[in-house]
Amino acid sequence: MDCHIPFTAQGIPTVGVIFDPYRNEMFTAIKGHGAFMNNEPIHVRSDPTLHESLLGYATNYVEPVRKAMMRGVGAVGEYALKSVFSPVFTHSIRNIGAAALNLAWVAAGRLTGYWELGLHPVGAERKAEA
Repeated sequence: MDCHIPFTAQGIPTVGVIFDPYRNEMFTAIKGHGAFMNNEPIHVRSDPTLHESLLGYATNYVEPVRKAMMRGVGAVGEYALKSVFSPVFTHSIRNIGAAALNLAWVAAGRLTGYWELGLHPVGAERKAEA
C-alpha cells in the first residue's frame, strides 16, 4: 500500500508525492527541480545493457488488460530463453505492487524500467525529474 498525490497545473503534471509507509520513504518531484526520496536527490539507473537491468511490471485489474500483460511477461521469458543475451535476458523482472511506487523505484534507481498496460501518465513526472 502506498499513498500518492499528483498535482497538475493546466493539465501538466507539476508536483508528485508518494509515501511508502512500510519503508517510511517519501518520494517527491517538482517539475524543473528534480526528484527526491526523504529529501535526498534520486536518479535513474544507467545500466549499460539490458542483461544487467532490473525491470518492473504490474498486471492491471481489468481482465483483458491483465491477460495481455501476462502474455507480454511470458513473451519476455520466451525471448530470454532464445536470446543472444543468454543465459539471462535481464537480471530480473519484479512486481512490487502499486504503479506509483514502481515508478518511484525507477526514479530512485532501484528498477531500470517499468511497464504496465493501461497505466495513466500522472506518475511519469517523478521519473522524468530523476
